[in-house]
Formats: sequence, structure tokens, C-alpha cells
Amino acid sequence: MKKRLIQLIAVIIALTFLGSLLWKYFDEISNYHWKINYLYLSLSVILLFFMFLYGAWGWTIILHKLGVEISYKKSMEIWVASIIGKYIPGKVWTLLGRIYLGKKLGISRTKMSLAFILEIALIVSSGIMLFFFNFFFWRQGEYISQVWPFLILFLSLSLIVMHPLVLQRIINTLLRLLKKEEVSINITYKDILLLLSFYVSFWFCYGISIFFLTKTFYPVTIASIPVITGIWAISVIVGITVLIAPGGLGAREATTVFLLGFLIPAHIALLVAISSRILLTILEIVFIGVLLNFDVSLSKYYKEIKLILPHQIDRL
Repeated sequence: MKKRLIQLIAVIIALTFLGSLLWKYFDEISNYHWKINYLYLSLSVILLFFMFLYGAWGWTIILHKLGVEISYKKSMEIWVASIIGKYIPGKVWTLLGRIYLGKKLGISRTKMSLAFILEIALIVSSGIMLFFFNFFFWRQGEYISQVWPFLILFLSLSLIVMHPLVLQRIINTLLRLLKKEEVSINITYKDILLLLSFYVSFWFCYGISIFFLTKTFYPVTIASIPVITGIWAISVIVGITVLIAPGGLGAREATTVFLLGFLIPAHIALLVAISSRILLTILEIVFIGVLLNFDVSLSKYYKEIKLILPHQIDRL
């Protein structure tokens, strides 16, 4: 009951915030001469669809690097099916979903947890790198001198933290605090760097899809792709880090509107933020629906996951 109340409050706060943004820009939106370019909208949808396959591919590579033998199809099923967990405040339910489904395939909780931690670390690190890098293209590079130190500092820290030995020590320190069993990361530094490069390309492709979505409503130029990519990356990361926001609802949109508002009119930025949320949610539903139709075990998963309560986590 308490958990559901927290979920309800989180959703109400997020929707209220989005509603306030819509109210703030209502006049601009209602008076704007809309001309939707359906070609660019179609390209955006196609690329967003591709990004799901790309994300599942990255998850598969991580599992393989950790010594887990699994097909791309099964890995994608786990990755897509656990998406629903991100809409539950706390962010832990995505991990629980993957542990649950991995257990059905004989994959240990430790391996699934490590793969999840590595995925988040790689996504966040590569995304922040791109965010700092995008300033080199912002208004003809007027912020380069200010950003250089931060980019170099973060890049250096990332390369240090992402080293398997350092990362293992950090994770084990947290596990000791939680009174959990320590783990060993059997992955080379070269593999980590290759995965980091993979997720940089992931964000870049993701950014192109948002570029086309933006171009659907407003005439941005191709030169703005790096800027939009960086903005979108940091917006998604903010949504990930705000634990109480289901699916980053509200947090991601607010960050997108604020930053994208420096590039295009704020009311257009709001439209892009809301449109991206709608498109991504529809695609998630489509992916989950397709998997449920082809895999009975996933249908059973969605019924059983509702019964997993916080005090049952250790049993997974």
C-alpha cells in the first residue's frame, strides 16, 4: 500500500510539472503555425526503433564479455521485457526483472547484476562525455575554453573509474556496506574501452533520431546534431538519476526543454520532449507486445513480477 502511494505521488508530481510547462507555453503552442514534416517524423521513428535493437545488442555484448553464453534473441527478450521496471519509482525493478528472467535461463544473480551495473556505468559515462563534447559545436564554439577543463577532467576520471580493478573495488565497497557477497569482474580494460566506444556510437545514433524529431517541427540544420545529441544524452541521464521519477518522467522533459531552449524556441523544445516521450512509450509497448505474443514465459513473468515485494528481493 505504501509503495503504491509513493508511485502515485511520483506520477502526480511528474504530470503536474509537465502540465505547468504546457500551461506556461500554451499561448505560443496554440498560436504557432504548425507544419509537420512527416518524412522526418518517419525517419525519427525508424531510428528510435533501431535504437531498441542497438541497446539490446550492447546488453548482449556485455553479457558475453562476462562469460555468459546467451543468444541475441534471448538477451533482447530479457532487455525489452525488463523495460517496464523503469516506470516503477526506485529504478531497482529493471534489475529485478533481469535477475528474474536470467534465473529462468540459469544465469546467476551476480552475473546479471554486474551486467546491469556495467551497462548503466557505460551509458552514463559515454553520455556525459558527449554532453561536454557538444559544447565544441555550441554557438560556433564560444564555450570551448570553459569546457575543456571539465571534459579532460571527466574523461580522465571515467578512464580511471572504468578500469576493471577500480570498478570492482568500488562495487565491492558498496556491497560490503549492504552486507552482500563481494564479486569479481572478469573483463579486460580493452573490452571496457571498446564497450565505451560502442555506447558513444549508441548515443550518437540516438541523437540523430531526436534531431529528425526536432526537424519535424522546426528547421534545425545538420550542424546541430552534436548539440542535440549531447542535450538528449544528459536529459536521459538526469531522468535515470532521479530515482523517484518513473521512467524519468518530468525530469527528462524539464532538462530537454531547458537545454534545447537555447537552440530552438522553448515551446518547440517542449513539443519535442513530449513527442519523444510518446514515441518511445509506444515503441516500448510494441516491443513488449510482440515478445509477449511469441513467448509464453514472458507473459508469466509480467504476472509474477507484480508479486515480487521489497522483502522478497534477496530470494531472487
